[in-house]
Amino acid sequence: MIAHENATGMNAYEMIHPTQETFINEHKCINCEGESFVNDMETGEIICRGCGMVLQNVEVRLDMEWNAYTVDEVMNKSRVGGLLTHNIYDRGLSTQFDTRKDYQGKSLDLQTSNKMNRLKRYDNQSKMYDSKNRNLKIALSELERIATSLHIPGFLKEKAAYIYRKALEKDMIRGRSIDEFVAASVYAACRLENVPRSLQAIAKASQRDYTQIGKSYRMIVRELGLKPPIDGPVKFLPSIVSSLNLDRSVELVALNMIRKAEERGKIAGKNPKAIAAAALYLACVESGVNKKYGAICNAAKTSEVTLRKRVHDLQA
Repeated sequence: MIAHENATGMNAYEMIHPTQETFINEHKCINCEGESFVNDMETGEIICRGCGMVLQNVEVRLDMEWNAYTVDEVMNKSRVGGLLTHNIYDRGLSTQFDTRKDYQGKSLDLQTSNKMNRLKRYDNQSKMYDSKNRNLKIALSELERIATSLHIPGFLKEKAAYIYRKALEKDMIRGRSIDEFVAASVYAACRLENVPRSLQAIAKASQRDYTQIGKSYRMIVRELGLKPPIDGPVKFLPSIVSSLNLDRSVELVALNMIRKAEERGKIAGKNPKAIAAAALYLACVESGVNKKYGAICNAAKTSEVTLRKRVHDLQA
């Protein structure tokens, strides 16, 4: 295609379409070897300014062609959907049917509105026909409930949903409890991201049996090849300090004790939560804070016998 110039120096193509000057130093026009080009903002065509030869007719623009200054303007002008997410059973690729208005905002007639209602109903039925979609819809609603109860951040909820989807793809949930696998996925995500959420707390939020969730978690780790890091005493220290309303200075003293015990190899193979509780007890004694064994044991969910043994290990 060649657009010819007129007497004013502009070709007919430029007179009809809005254009923008653009210079491409690495390329030359194949017709006249010119180096000055015009970029058509409507059609995405690149045209030689000298002879009017269309050199390229496909261009992807990554910038916005509109301005928005408020949140409402952004929502009204944007023509794209949200990010894909594992927290929705269809990953956010939902089909939206407006049964009252068309794309221009005009009201639909009764016949067209009824047709759109039928299409919407058929679309929903087709999505729920697949057993995996039905499973995901139940599981992700349970995941949302557990995440809200445990105050789990969004990235961790996304990780748990991804783990559950992988387990579902491997057909691990057939004949087993959906809720138990959801709780196990949440615990696996917490372990992988080093977020201090105990299995007991997740089982309490899930209202499922503690041992069954543990079995499901071990199956997920084994079948999916996950490699969660080993929990250390430092991970449980902030939660115990928060439960006892202790100062930051006491936590720092306990942290230094744990670091020194790790260097000496005194806590290898020991319960990390009990080690954290023992270090915190010794830090309270050193800082002059009156905290009894019973209060620390209740906060750390451990027995007094275990706590006394770990205190002896740290003092040795």
